[in-house]
Amino acid sequence: MEIAESVVKLQGGDLNFVYNLICLLSINDRLDDAMEIFGIAVKDRGFLDISHARKDPDLAKLRERKSREFEDLTKVKFEWGIDWGVFSDDICVTNRSAFPLTNVTFEARITSEGSPAWKETFTTNAILPGQTHRWNTRIGSRGENPDGNASLSADQNR
Repeated sequence: MEIAESVVKLQGGDLNFVYNLICLLSINDRLDDAMEIFGIAVKDRGFLDISHARKDPDLAKLRERKSREFEDLTKVKFEWGIDWGVFSDDICVTNRSAFPLTNVTFEARITSEGSPAWKETFTTNAILPGQTHRWNTRIGSRGENPDGNASLSADQNR
C-alpha cells in the first residue's frame, strides 16, 4: 500500500495501475477511497471492464460494504422507445449508465392487438453515456395499443 501510494502521481494515468490501486484499497478496508477512485476511473477515465469488476475477488469488500454505490456505478442502464414515422420507424436506445456500452446487442419485441408480433435484433459498436443511438427500421402494421419489451446486452453485462 505504501509503495502504491508513493508512485500514484507517476502511474496515476495508467488505468491498470489505477484499477490495482482500487483493489489494494478495497482489500485494506479503505472503501471510501476505493469507491471515490473507482468512480473517477469509470466516469472520467474510461474504465470499461465493468463485468470483471463485478466479480473480481479483490473488490469483494467494496461490493459488499458499498453495495448501493457500487451497483449504481456498475449497472447497465438504458431507456428505449420508438419514434413512429410515416415510411419508417426509429428504435432509439439511450445509455443511462455511467460508462460507455460496447458491442451492444439490442432486441425489441412489439405486440399489438390485430397485428402479428414484430421482433428484431440490432447491434452497434458503442453507445456513450447519455448518448442515444437510433436504428432505422420498418415495424410494419401497428395495430391498436402497441406494447413492447426489450433486452440489451453489452460487454459490460455479459
